Amino acid sequence: APWVNEVGGRFVLTYSGSPADRPLYSLGAAVADGPLGPFEKSAQSPFLAPDMEQAFYGPGHHSIVEGDCGELLLFYHTKTAPEIGWDRRLRVTPMTFDGVDVILPPLE
Repeated sequence: APWVNEVGGRFVLTYSGSPADRPLYSLGAAVADGPLGPFEKSAQSPFLAPDMEQAFYGPGHHSIVEGDCGELLLFYHTKTAPEIGWDRRLRVTPMTFDGVDVILPPLE
């Protein structure tokens, strides 16, 4: 589930990593000077990872879209349980870029 956004003249590739049916599925980012790369993994990767203490499992397979007021929205899914399987729920959260870093609000 790769997604590329141009941010300040650079290109940020966001992607899912780890098997999608596992609780450790996560979202990472890589940066390049052109839309075709080569991309270098961001130091903040993963930028959205599981949090077992908050029962937040396997975030991944995402898209980034612009909302009605110009804000960026991250759509993704998470697992509903920590066991291996294809249980999923859709989530959306506002996001921004700080330079090429992905900024998300705290988990709720």
